[in-house]
Amino acid sequence: GHSGARIVQHALLAAIINHPQLFDDLEEQIGQMAMQEQRLDLLRQAVLDVLGEDSALDSSALRGHLTSRGFESELAVLLSDAVYVHAGFVRPDVELHKVQEGCADMLASWQNRAARTAGG
Repeated sequence: GHSGARIVQHALLAAIINHPQLFDDLEEQIGQMAMQEQRLDLLRQAVLDVLGEDSALDSSALRGHLTSRGFESELAVLLSDAVYVHAGFVRPDVELHKVQEGCADMLASWQNRAARTAGG
């Protein structure tokens, strides 16, 4: 099944790929993610590389860079209903402030749950 951590990670990656303007907001969280899936972890690193070089890229330019690095199938997984059904706020047509709020809420509730699971 889908673990909570995995859903959060996929949603954050989809958010930053659809809305690269969020790089400043999400760079730290995405930089710290420990992803189980090797290909998606490489995609995560590529996103950080590309936006680290040029944080002014728009979504289509960022996706072009990632596709040219061989991540087409990973992009198809992330930018799909499989992710949007859990995190509709990361869709490309959502207003930026709503994407920011959704990501912040998702991170906060995930961190709370993780803290509770760890026994405090």
